Amino acid sequence: MTNFFRGELPPAAVEAHGRCLALEHSMAALLRPGVTPAEVYAASTAGLEPSFLEHFSGFGTRRAGFPGHGTGLQVDKWLVIAPGSVEPLEEGMVITPEPKKGVPEIGTVGRENTHLVTPSGGRSLTGSHPGLLPVS
Repeated sequence: MTNFFRGELPPAAVEAHGRCLALEHSMAALLRPGVTPAEVYAASTAGLEPSFLEHFSGFGTRRAGFPGHGTGLQVDKWLVIAPGSVEPLEEGMVITPEPKKGVPEIGTVGRENTHLVTPSGGRSLTGSHPGLLPVS
């Protein structure tokens, strides 16, 4: 595998990261009281083409079954953004959307930001930088 800690990432990785960033934003917008994590999952993944879903959340058997989770004292906390997760969100909950995409021969790209559930949607608690910081 090529080392990409220096230099530019290939366009496929940059594009996949951009799509994960857009997906995170769409997920965060839905983090409102009364919305279920299953609804967040369905709305944010609807329309994703099979080629994007092929390595969504990892590779092969090393894939997360959900693109986000609750955050609390134990960091990864129940609830998960996934089909079947029907406990409605409540104002003040802390949720971490983390859409990721595996890019063959590169690794996994995407973001993980922590959001506060508010009536107007998720408010980022961890900043707004879009990621992909160049390292020289």
